[in-house]
Amino acid sequence: MAVMTDTDFEQLLMLIVSGKSVSEASVELGYDDHGSALWFYLDDGADPSRRERYMMARRLAADAQFDQILDLENKTIQEAMSPQTLTAVVNARKWRLGKMNPKIYGDSQQLNLTSSDGSMSPAANASLVSLSFEELKKLAESLG
Repeated sequence: MAVMTDTDFEQLLMLIVSGKSVSEASVELGYDDHGSALWFYLDDGADPSRRERYMMARRLAADAQFDQILDLENKTIQEAMSPQTLTAVVNARKWRLGKMNPKIYGDSQQLNLTSSDGSMSPAANASLVSLSFEELKKLAESLG
C-alpha cells in the first residue's frame, strides 16, 4: 500500500467535499480502492492532523449535499425529475446526512414536560418522589 502524499491527500479532501466517496477519490488519484478511509491517515509517518482535516471535509461534504437538495427541488419544478424520484432521493439524502453529521442533520427528539402554568414541571413534582407511602396517601386524601 502506497503512502499518500500531502498533495494527493489535499486533492482527496477536495474530491470528498465535492461529493465523491473515499473509494472513488482514491481510485481517481491512482491509489488502490481500500474501501475504507482509515488507510490514508493511519499510515506510518502520516501527518497527525490528517484525521481532523478528513473529518472537516466530511462535514463540508454533508453541507454541500444538503445544499444540493434545493437543486433537486428545482429540477422537479422544471419537470426534469419526477416527484417520486425527488422524494426517494431526498429521503435517502436526509438519512445519510443524519449519519454524517448527526448534530446538525440528525433527528432530535426533545420532550417539553412543563405545562403552560408551570404546575406540571418535572422540577415542581420532583419533591413528590421522595415522599413516603404514608405521606403520599395523606396527600391523596387531602386532594379528595
